[in-house]
Amino acid sequence: MTDTSRPRTLIVSRHPTEEKYFQVRFRDPLTETWDPVSLVIHTVELQKLFALGAGLLAGKTESAGVEGVYIEERA
Repeated sequence: MTDTSRPRTLIVSRHPTEEKYFQVRFRDPLTETWDPVSLVIHTVELQKLFALGAGLLAGKTESAGVEGVYIEERA
C-alpha cells in the first residue's frame, strides 16, 4: 500500500504506443521509487487532471500528497 502522507511527484508522460493517451504515475522523491500503479489517460481527460491540479495547488497539496507536476514527452 502507498503511503499517501509523504510527498510524491506526479509524472505525466506520453503513452509509448497510443498517440492520444498519456501515462500518469507517482514517484516518491525520498526513496526514488515509482508507485506500482500507473494510469493511462486520454488527452481530453488530461485537461480535467490539470484543473484538479490547480485546485490542489490552491491549498490542498499536502492532503493530496502531490509535490509537483511536469509533463515528459517520450518518443
